[in-house]
Amino acid sequence: MIVVTGASGHVGSALVRALLDRGEKVRAVVRSDVRSVEGLDVDVRRLDVTSEREVDDAIAGAEVVYHAAARLTLEAERDLLADEVNVRGTRNVVDACRRHGVRRLIHFSTAHALGRAGGALLAEGSGLPY
Repeated sequence: MIVVTGASGHVGSALVRALLDRGEKVRAVVRSDVRSVEGLDVDVRRLDVTSEREVDDAIAGAEVVYHAAARLTLEAERDLLADEVNVRGTRNVVDACRRHGVRRLIHFSTAHALGRAGGALLAEGSGLPY
């Protein structure tokens, strides 16, 4: 079974459909909005990735996990929820994958993870401003 966190987002919902097209069994993890996966043959789990117990339950039995759940914001340094979801939530997913012997974890992120240097966005890989 494949678990996709952030299945209600743009990337996550497209990924769920692509996996289903390949004939995979999918567990779609969403925070609350299930519209993107309604009518699809998936195991839907509504949960908060900051809850270690909920994440652990959702990942149990998975062979592969695609972690695309995140809170996107340009003001991450002022958004405590973004830090909780993006850092603690990711830690919970990684820890649950390790506990359950998940074969592969694929983590999606954004350039926002790089932060800023002197007010300029940083370019991925180079550490230099765009």
